[in-house]
Amino acid sequence: MTWISFFSSMLGVEREEFPQKECVTAEAQAEKKPVKLQPEKIVIVADESHYTSSCLVQLAEEYPVIVCEDGQKAMLQILEQKPALVIANSQLPTMNGIQLCTCIRNNFNVNDIPVIILSDHPSDQERLDSLASGASDYFCMSVSLIMLRTRIHSLISQYNTVIKKYAVREIEGKAIQEINLQTHDEKLMENILVVISNNMSNPELTVETLAEGVGISRGHLYRKVREMTNDTPHALVRKIRLQQAARLLAEHHYNVSRVMRVCGFRNASSFARMFKQTYGKSPTDFMNQSY
Repeated sequence: MTWISFFSSMLGVEREEFPQKECVTAEAQAEKKPVKLQPEKIVIVADESHYTSSCLVQLAEEYPVIVCEDGQKAMLQILEQKPALVIANSQLPTMNGIQLCTCIRNNFNVNDIPVIILSDHPSDQERLDSLASGASDYFCMSVSLIMLRTRIHSLISQYNTVIKKYAVREIEGKAIQEINLQTHDEKLMENILVVISNNMSNPELTVETLAEGVGISRGHLYRKVREMTNDTPHALVRKIRLQQAARLLAEHHYNVSRVMRVCGFRNASSFARMFKQTYGKSPTDFMNQSY
């Protein structure tokens, strides 16, 4: 869909058709033939009363929509479907929209997906909480359809631009690896990952130990990790531990307690809480559903 046709449809303007009797070459016909793109998927997290609002119903007529009634179910769908955008109500049972947004931002696989929070009773504090959780925007539930449509299109366009950049970097990275060239930052990150891997089961691994292991200062390590991953060194270690735990649980070689210890976690309740925040389910449920 072209930009002109998108905004025309958004404003309710019919697209001008080509004259039926115009004589054109095969090449010209190919150029004029509109290309139909697959619409982007959107996950809407709302109960029935929210979903029946006019805005959300009309969105379902324009995009492939996946509707979930709570955040936990939505997180499973988000991990499986990789939607282009998530719209969540701020006031839901079990896991509300703000908690869901935090869960999305803590997961490596989906943390770049834009999230819009809608509220029945908007407040400055809730807006601050939403933006602090990583939400892309925050609106009252009665937001106009044209406002919501425009913001959705803008966020999806930004998301697709980022995805394309990552794809180009990945291709370039593979080409570099084939001739065995690495930048200084790539080599540093490789060394950081080696140290973390070698200390996977060591719950005493600190930022100071990590910095010493790669031969740089604590401050330099913090700056470089933040620059390369947008995370602190502590958060990076935690995410890698959780990824390793998820892999081991999915392989069913060890029970939850063993996986927790192997991955450097000492407290069972803390491990379960962080795992659920990242993967949307407890370690036990994750392992059982991986059969």
